[in-house]
Amino acid sequence: MRPVPASARTAVRARFSIRQLEAFRALASSGSVARAALELGRTQSAVSMALRDLQQALGVALVQRVGRGLALTAAGERLLPRADELLLRADDLQRAGDAPGDAAAASRLAIGATRTIGAALMPRLVTDYRREHGGARFALAIGNTEEVLARVASFELDVAFVEGEVLDPAFQREAWLADELVVFVRKGHPLLGRGRAGAAHRERGWTPAELARWPWALRERNSGTREVVLRAATAMGRLQVGVEAADNEVLKRVVALDDWIGCLSRRAVAAELAAGTLVEVTLASALMRRALTREFLLVVNPQRYRGAAALGFIEFARRWARANR
Repeated sequence: MRPVPASARTAVRARFSIRQLEAFRALASSGSVARAALELGRTQSAVSMALRDLQQALGVALVQRVGRGLALTAAGERLLPRADELLLRADDLQRAGDAPGDAAAASRLAIGATRTIGAALMPRLVTDYRREHGGARFALAIGNTEEVLARVASFELDVAFVEGEVLDPAFQREAWLADELVVFVRKGHPLLGRGRAGAAHRERGWTPAELARWPWALRERNSGTREVVLRAATAMGRLQVGVEAADNEVLKRVVALDDWIGCLSRRAVAAELAAGTLVEVTLASALMRRALTREFLLVVNPQRYRGAAALGFIEFARRWARANR
């Protein structure tokens, strides 16, 4: 499309509507005019016209055709979190007179979590919140620490729960829930030994030097779990990392099939340890045991607007963590 001249752009910048922003957000999430129209309860022509008017007002193309669908342009990617914020503010304004429970039930919450937290804790947290507060809608974004923090920085998420370090002072962070990592191997791994000798070894634990003789399967780079393991393993020298996996389930299956050593949150391997398909490796080093404890962090971008529902969810998450320690 032809950009609006710079001289005219200032005059039209404010001339866009909530309906246009709603159409843009629905298109961004669905990738289709037809699906966006269905979501909003409008005609396809009305959605197309709203998007065209918004692009004209801003003087930039926000979507582009890719194959049979639509995708955001770079400008559209930059606008989306800000459009979400404006729509959230408008929604809060419309619901200012509602009862708190009614507002929470109608709200959409954008939550981020790293993979361990996402699989082990988010289903329970979200379910418990809905049972207490009603039918809030959740958009869950799961990734490693670096990926989730990038979405916090770009104003896409109301709150995130991460397991890695958060060093950027632009983020507001707080300890949320304590976690412990466990070293494990497959049942029958030669490291475990047999008979009385094996039982005695399990009693006293394995030294860092003994663990360093075997190849390890770890989470991928930029994973918070990997960071903790490598810090804890300093007493071993250089680890033999033979497998890197971006998914806890894949890593557990790899370890279960061969003579690898793995290390994940106890929450991630609880079922396998209980079933006996994976076996915990007792650590002789108290220093290493301490190093394999950490805090999950609750992180927000203080510059992102959060409505009453988002603030209520964050406070619920704090209470939920205290009850589930």
